[in-house]
Amino acid sequence: MSWFGVSRSCLAAEQFVPYARPQESGNEADVRFVALTDDSGRGLLALGAPVLSVNASQYPVEAFEGARHPHELAADGNVHLNLDRAQRGVAGDNSWGRPPLREYVIEADAQSYRFWVSALRPGDDPAELAHKTLP
Repeated sequence: MSWFGVSRSCLAAEQFVPYARPQESGNEADVRFVALTDDSGRGLLALGAPVLSVNASQYPVEAFEGARHPHELAADGNVHLNLDRAQRGVAGDNSWGRPPLREYVIEADAQSYRFWVSALRPGDDPAELAHKTLP
């Protein structure tokens, strides 16, 4: 289990990977909570029950659909947060089409997850708030 924190100022440099063909990047798995804050400490806290798959990006997911090269992406000035139960990568064990190992396959059956979202104020400690909230 882990936590994942992103401030607006480090988001672009640390989360986005300019792959030859633009795609989502920077996903974190098994995250108990995520805190997104600006320089003043204002922001958002999301808590998973039990865990989340988290992605914070300067691009909306839709921006990747039409882009063929990284320079075609345009940041819109927002932070886009995706909170998922799980995410499977785009590839398997090799570059020639072998599927992922069974333990990394997400079954196409009924699944559910829960999460809470709360505002963060300057001076709030995300870890302390998460500890108080999570069972």
